Amino acid sequence: ADEDADDDDDEEEEEEEETAPEAWMGPDVAAKISASWADDPRSMRFVARREYRLRCNWKVFADNYLDGGYHVPFAHPALVADGVDMKKYETEILGEYVSVQTVNGGEFARFSAEDSAAKAAAIETQKENRSRRSEAKRKKATKRLSPTARRKAENAPRADDRAPSRGAPAAELTRLGDSALYAFVYPNLMINRYGPWMDVNVVLPAGPNECVVLFDYFIRADAAGATDAFVNESLRASDAVQSEDKWLCEKVQGGLESPGYGTGRYAPAMEAAMYHFHRRLWRDLTAEA
Repeated sequence: ADEDADDDDDEEEEEEEETAPEAWMGPDVAAKISASWADDPRSMRFVARREYRLRCNWKVFADNYLDGGYHVPFAHPALVADGVDMKKYETEILGEYVSVQTVNGGEFARFSAEDSAAKAAAIETQKENRSRRSEAKRKKATKRLSPTARRKAENAPRADDRAPSRGAPAAELTRLGDSALYAFVYPNLMINRYGPWMDVNVVLPAGPNECVVLFDYFIRADAAGATDAFVNESLRASDAVQSEDKWLCEKVQGGLESPGYGTGRYAPAMEAAMYHFHRRLWRDLTAEA
């Protein structure tokens, strides 16, 4: 009898595991996301967890994630230089709670590690050239200022001192693969799939102007060439991207708190997922208890 009870419990647990996504997202949406995977997510092995604390409201982080790649050319120029084709960035709304962003056809999967390292060096050179041009313009502009204003301008922190490093890491091209999928499940879960990797993010409010984001990284168990060096370099590359997003989100939070802030319009071609998130949140916040 005990064995029969154990068997029944096992069957119930298996049924719960199989039906959880359908019950959570709805059968149509769950099927859509499942069909987008090239392999079974259950074949992934856990690699690491990273935690990031940001000085911004949790919704600012969600907005940054949901802007249809609008911030990518500005916050992550190394990704664009590596071949992320922003013209092929697409957004799809799936039901009440899910949006999916995809980008396909990038050139970054076609390069060797040597090519990647060379491109990283070229990007670093471009960054240095931009910095020199910016500094030259700054010096030229300060000559027109009064002595007091000139001293303040000369002592102000440079943009490169405030922003994180944006050089392309050597493993960037191989870790990304030739397509990526970014799924957002309302209100605060993100599932990202690229190359042999999957990372799952949860953003948690820690106050009105602070949040914590948890990143759990998984890699295909059968991924060829997934050496310790590749894994560590891929994690470092991802950390660089998160640092860029952290810097951007905290700047946005500062702008929101500015007395000069005013609401603006959505960019319809890119911010459909953000609008979907805002509408869902507005309905929840204004619903009668």
